[in-house]
Amino acid sequence: MHMRSPSTHLNATRKLSAIACAAVIFVLAVFLPSGKAHAAPGARITNMTLNSTRDSLLLYFDVDNAFNENLTAAVNSGLSISFSFPVTIYQSRSLWRDIPITQLDLTNTIKYDPLKKEYTVTRSWKNPEPVKVASFDEAAALMTRIDGLNLTQVKGLVRGGKYKIRVKARMNEVSRPKYLKYVLFFLNSWKLETRWNAVTFIY
Repeated sequence: MHMRSPSTHLNATRKLSAIACAAVIFVLAVFLPSGKAHAAPGARITNMTLNSTRDSLLLYFDVDNAFNENLTAAVNSGLSISFSFPVTIYQSRSLWRDIPITQLDLTNTIKYDPLKKEYTVTRSWKNPEPVKVASFDEAAALMTRIDGLNLTQVKGLVRGGKYKIRVKARMNEVSRPKYLKYVLFFLNSWKLETRWNAVTFIY
């Protein structure tokens, strides 16, 4: 029986790593435009509404223009991308400064599997089970939508009280695999952070 030496195995491993690195560099070189760019210029919070029922107070909003060509290429190359949505709730006061009651930090994460050709979206605030879809558009819609965040679980809300909710969206730092260390300059253009958006309501 022919046995491969450790050095042969190491060389094979290095070749596979080099091939993976070359493949990612090729994808980035093809899909990412040259020069300094800002991922998702004009990204903003839209459609921010509250829906109240007898037992629930639900928050909804979307993020427009979150994905541009750079970010889409990054996702399709297999990188895991996460968006955070800080939600700050204040007690509104007419003559005094608003009092912050609590801050929630919601997270949506997308990961593409090129072998299965499917996108997995995990939403920390919605359901612990990830959602798997076949198209990027479906995955992007899940990533950029908060639909039905239940605020009645927030401690400190008093019936009849006046409150303000401020929200924004930002992209978390990209987790960089070792084989991407030669293309880190591409990651500098993948930025996303909206302005704060607010809505006032009476609980």
